[in-house]
Amino acid sequence: MTELPAPLLGHSFEDYLGIRTLPAVQDDVAEAELEVTERCCQPFGVVHGGVNLALAENLAGHGSLRLCAPGQGVCGMQVSGSHVAPAPLGSVLHARATLLHRGARTHVWNVDITCGSTLVSTVRVTNYIFTPKK
Repeated sequence: MTELPAPLLGHSFEDYLGIRTLPAVQDDVAEAELEVTERCCQPFGVVHGGVNLALAENLAGHGSLRLCAPGQGVCGMQVSGSHVAPAPLGSVLHARATLLHRGARTHVWNVDITCGSTLVSTVRVTNYIFTPKK
């Protein structure tokens, strides 16, 4: 498994938003939580759709990174989502990413984001798997 570069730990976009990636239970599933704070809301006091997409892409990236060989990296290459319900300020989102395709160079994930029992967004993420040039 590839590890995150040390300079990014604690200073990344996911840290800024407050995304908490949960411990992995199986290779083809990844989960995370996010409290909807003022930093995550649009002017009407509900989570911004872009935050939902960022949560999904971030989580799918963690899922892919767990599947990579040492030295490989992950880059999101396509993200598409549908927002179907609002999540208010102060609520907690739960994201669950399920692997749909594991190829040599691409991984495709479906990410459902819920608030309690309500589906907030459903997102499809395609990640590109690469080996950095030295």
